[in-house]
Amino acid sequence: MIATVPPQHMFGFETSIIYPLTLGVMMHDGYPFYPLDIQQIALETPEPKILITTPLHLKACIGLKENWHNIDSVISATSLLSSDIANEVAKILSTHVFEIYGCSESGAIATRQTNKGDRWELLEDYDIKAKGNNVLLKAVGYKNLINISDQIKMISNRFFYLLGRSSDLVKIGGKRESLSGLSHKLKKIDGVDDGIFFIPKENTDQRVRLAALAVSSTLTRNQIIHLLSQTIDSVFLPRPLRVVANLPYNELGKLPLNNLIKMIDGTPLDI
Repeated sequence: MIATVPPQHMFGFETSIIYPLTLGVMMHDGYPFYPLDIQQIALETPEPKILITTPLHLKACIGLKENWHNIDSVISATSLLSSDIANEVAKILSTHVFEIYGCSESGAIATRQTNKGDRWELLEDYDIKAKGNNVLLKAVGYKNLINISDQIKMISNRFFYLLGRSSDLVKIGGKRESLSGLSHKLKKIDGVDDGIFFIPKENTDQRVRLAALAVSSTLTRNQIIHLLSQTIDSVFLPRPLRVVANLPYNELGKLPLNNLIKMIDGTPLDI
């Protein structure tokens, strides 16, 4: 097994510490960050090889079109992996692409093969119950119910669709959208390499103010706003939107809100 995720994170702890101890598999003692480093370690690692990583790393990996050496499976977590990237990873790395869904309170609770479909399958010994706007997780051997912050749609007692976090839903002028949905539309614009919508915490009035960061070397702010207006309602257009060289991901492939706020304000990041 090869991991790009540090063991201080729940996903990294489960996969790079607990899995090897309980399953008896070997774990490479390096935590490669760059695609070329991952390729080099893959050369040194006996088969079968499993890559434990994040969507951020996978997006970088598909930039290398060759010299991937028999990685049997990829397991991704920390944020949702898009089907587009999953399909590219499966093709370029000639591998199987899986995702783990979970939270700090419960650890991993469900998996899916992302390039094969959107639905998630619960792991054994877990049950999910939806009560109103609350999603409750029941684990065998654990008497307390765990409140899950995401909204889901149950397909059966084992399968579900993930609809997004409750805090992800935005209501403006009687209309509803999700931040993840808006971010997806931003990233689908030809010429936008990456992007994100978010709500700055320091809003002091009752109005919801959306902000966005876009990574582009070819489009201006006004051009992106114009293209966005063709795909989303005007009430959800970001004010402000800033074009940047890259997004402030941390080592886990996440985008901390404080870093987003600093970047939209032009404040230097503490990194």
